[in-house]
Amino acid sequence: MTDWEHEQLCACLRNLRGKVVLSGYENGLYRNALGDWTTRSHSTVGGSNRGSVRRTEVVWMNRACAA
Repeated sequence: MTDWEHEQLCACLRNLRGKVVLSGYENGLYRNALGDWTTRSHSTVGGSNRGSVRRTEVVWMNRACAA
């Protein structure tokens, strides 16, 4: 996805009324767009074609879900 597509996804998610959970990797775009959402993060080490890479997995939850 392009940055614009990620921004559009965040805008769409922010307008949903129900419970929303989004899982992904730490990212400034999501941190800014969903900054008022509750987050949980976990540091992981995953494989790649260049060896193991340390990354932070994040779950963002809107207010309806966090409540």
